[in-house]
Amino acid sequence: MVAKAAETWMKLEIDLDVPEGIIGENFEKVVRQDAILRLFSERKIPAGDATRLLGLTRMQFMDFIQSRNIAYVDYTVEDWESDSKAIEEYKRRRQPRRSGE
Repeated sequence: MVAKAAETWMKLEIDLDVPEGIIGENFEKVVRQDAILRLFSERKIPAGDATRLLGLTRMQFMDFIQSRNIAYVDYTVEDWESDSKAIEEYKRRRQPRRSGE
C-alpha cells in the first residue's frame, strides 16, 4: 500500500563531510535520485510524486526503477494467494446449481 503524499512538502538538506577529490560532478544528482527511489521503494511516496521529483515521464520512471530492481507494484505472494482464493470462491458461487440439490 502506498502512503498518501503529504499535502505540504519540506526541504531536506544533508551535510556530509568527505575527503576532497572523491566526489564527481553527478554526485549530488545521484544522491538525490537514490533518496527519491528509497522513498518510493519504501512506499513513502507514490509513483507519480517520484516521477515528478525525478523529472521523468512515467515510462522513463518505470524503466529507471526496473534498472534498479525496484518493483513498481508491491504484489506479494500473500496477495496472490488471497486473490486466488477469492477467484475460486467466485467461480464456485457462479456455477449453476443442479436441480434436486
